[in-house]
Amino acid sequence: MSSKNKNNFIPKTIQYTSIYILIFVFFLIPAYPVLANSKLEETKTNLNNELTKIQDLTDSKKETDVKVRTLAKELESLDNEINSSQKNLDDTNEDISSIQTELGETREYITTLEQTILAQKKLIKEYISSLYTQKDVSLFEVVLSEDQLSELLGSVQKTGVMQDSITESISLIQAKEKEIVSEKQHLFDKEEELIALRQSQEQQKNLLEQTQSDKETLFAQTKGEQSQYEALLKESFSTKQNLLNSIKVLGGSDGRSGAISLEEAYNLAVANVARLGNKIRPEYLVGVMKTESGLGGNVGRSFYKDSLSGCAAREGNTTKLNYAKEEQSFEKITSELGLPLTQPVSGCPYPKYIGTGGAMGPAQVMPATWLGYEGKLKGLKGSAVSPWSIEDAMLAMGMILIGKVGDQSIAGNEELERKAALCYLGGCNVKNMWYADAVLNEATRTKELLGK
Repeated sequence: MSSKNKNNFIPKTIQYTSIYILIFVFFLIPAYPVLANSKLEETKTNLNNELTKIQDLTDSKKETDVKVRTLAKELESLDNEINSSQKNLDDTNEDISSIQTELGETREYITTLEQTILAQKKLIKEYISSLYTQKDVSLFEVVLSEDQLSELLGSVQKTGVMQDSITESISLIQAKEKEIVSEKQHLFDKEEELIALRQSQEQQKNLLEQTQSDKETLFAQTKGEQSQYEALLKESFSTKQNLLNSIKVLGGSDGRSGAISLEEAYNLAVANVARLGNKIRPEYLVGVMKTESGLGGNVGRSFYKDSLSGCAAREGNTTKLNYAKEEQSFEKITSELGLPLTQPVSGCPYPKYIGTGGAMGPAQVMPATWLGYEGKLKGLKGSAVSPWSIEDAMLAMGMILIGKVGDQSIAGNEELERKAALCYLGGCNVKNMWYADAVLNEATRTKELLGK
């Protein structure tokens, strides 16, 4: 190829390459926010669906509550009716028992009367028979015999009196017998009436008891539905709260201002893990940044001198940190990036423990430490880097974490991940194991929330 063609080829190659890069960036940038928000939008949709479900369950439970109250009142009313019916039935049984007692007494009295009447009838029969069976005596004989005449007259008189007395007794007994028979019939009729009433009352009570049994079955079923709705509502409210918590986390720093979403952070972590040779898990990187700054939602609000020299000058603070070097490093970083010295940093931790503030950005890296890694960071990214850029801060964080365990891979090695986290906090002190636990918990939570 001639030098002229070479000279023409190189600018064209650069030109075409630039066009390809621009096209790639053009398509990549609009797509990224959509991708980053996909899980968040999905969770919001799930929340709306759960809220609709809660409303439906609440409406259904209200209807069931009304049914339960109505059935409870109906059962109470049925109990009262059954009790009243039982009382009426008991009263009727007592009346029947009383009448049956009277009937028994009446039967005995009638039997006695019938025996008396029979005895009287027998006596009369015998007496009448005796009159007709007396021996024949002539009137002349009677007249001649004064004793026989007197006896005859006495017998006739006596017989008349006895006949009148017997006749009267029989009449009274027969009248009494008729009266008792009439009363007996009345009692029989009353007994039949009461027995019929008892049958009616028993049928009514049985009907009420059957209705009560049906209502109790329905009441139990409705109470069961009520319990199911309560359980479903409890579950839905729990799901709703979990979704709200997930939305806050997915939205970034549990909803704090300035934080990126969890999915955005994860996507940035994936890109940075590739730059770091896949020596670290993306969810682990997210876990550290979540613990350090809430994905950029808590990067500090202090002025660098107040957090460094100002903090070190406080009475009782025995920090050995070279705060002057840190301040100079901070001034150099902001100057190169064209940022004001008012860029926020972490505040002074004193008097909680001895030390200073001054950590920068989402990764909470100290200024001098940042400068120590800045050259490598620029080489990996291929451009300027800033501690306040989440992407750059995460790349620096990964590089520092890997460096804490001798630049070896820590991906999936829990022991090394814990050690790296402890050393990242400072001092590699096992007393701060809570920090390592928090990081690993956030890493696990990130995978669960994003379904990775």
